Amino acid sequence: MKYVFNVLIAFVVIWIVWSVIDHEPKQARVEISSMDNAKDFDGARIVKTAKNKFQNPVSVEFFNDEMFVSNAGIADSPGFVCRTTLYGEFVDTLRIAGLQSPKGMVVYDGYLYIADVNRIAKYDIDNDSLVAMLPVEDAKNLNDIEKDRSGRLYVSDSQDKKIYCIQNDTVRLLVADTLLENVSGLSYYNGYIFAGAQKRIVRIEPSGRTRVFANVVYPVCGICSDDNGNFMTTDFAGNVYVVSSGRQQLLLRKRQGINSAGIGYIPEQNLLAVPTFAGNSVEIYEVGRYLQQNK
Repeated sequence: MKYVFNVLIAFVVIWIVWSVIDHEPKQARVEISSMDNAKDFDGARIVKTAKNKFQNPVSVEFFNDEMFVSNAGIADSPGFVCRTTLYGEFVDTLRIAGLQSPKGMVVYDGYLYIADVNRIAKYDIDNDSLVAMLPVEDAKNLNDIEKDRSGRLYVSDSQDKKIYCIQNDTVRLLVADTLLENVSGLSYYNGYIFAGAQKRIVRIEPSGRTRVFANVVYPVCGICSDDNGNFMTTDFAGNVYVVSSGRQQLLLRKRQGINSAGIGYIPEQNLLAVPTFAGNSVEIYEVGRYLQQNK
């Protein structure tokens, strides 16, 4: 009887240990392949190239039937954010005085939040007015900003290996990790934040725990998700890739004089917006069957 009891206890202990171990692989294997963008519309098809009044456009954010475009500015000119139509036609410049070098943006609860060096600008969309500047203590170069389904905001610091969390306009450090070296773009999917950092995509849990989701062969700049596990990423050299189901595919090849920064995507319309920075334009693409194949 004692033997049976000991065996039972051992079994329970093993079961408990097994249940708490995270069995998900630390790194997903990513195989490299390529796509012919012109053949059978497998990749992406250009819809429009907008070149209206942009000055080093670095990030885009879709909202309703419009798009916000952040511009880093040129020479000694400060950066600014402009509003355009869905296809990049200029509407107006937002009245936000004092912006330095705005980059990533996200819309939440009627406000546009803008990452700007060491602070977050909170802009009231309906009233066209700046509500607040939220300082981020010790921030060096805030890059992208994203939200989750609970309304928490996340902002990356590309020069300090950090991601901050913002809730009720209160900023706190979420995580500082060597995996976040040169962290840039952020994307929310399925309960996690995914960050582009060096030649990897890092998954961040709400607790701040990090793990490598995928290793790639290029430094990831911008990143966005189609809500079905497909991540579109850029490398700032002009290439746009798709990382999904353990593989990497080339979506857009490098174009002369074109960079590729903080991309935006509308899943319902399969529209992808690519701000080109030095190209001073925003390219609008319709994406093809590669996304449907992975649903």
